[in-house]
Amino acid sequence: MARKGLKLEPQTDEVVAVGSKIKLRDQQSAAVILDFKERRVIQASLDGQTIPKDWQKIRDFYHQHYARVIEDLEALHGHRAQDDDQTTADKETVSS
Repeated sequence: MARKGLKLEPQTDEVVAVGSKIKLRDQQSAAVILDFKERRVIQASLDGQTIPKDWQKIRDFYHQHYARVIEDLEALHGHRAQDDDQTTADKETVSS
């Protein structure tokens, strides 16, 4: 029972799961499915609307909230966050 004058905030339920295979029920119910081995977005939607499958943007968004999980998955598959953040220093020529 809510008290009079108390504004209730809507809540969002979110579940994060890690697995080696995608289950049929996950494909049917998940809004976002990321493949960390191949570094690709398998599924991405927001409120039932398909959104662009931009690996870096989606990965970075979830990294804000699940940094440890994402870093562990990247380490497992031999990827590092620095792989995505190649600076121009790596590409610049050195002059003497």
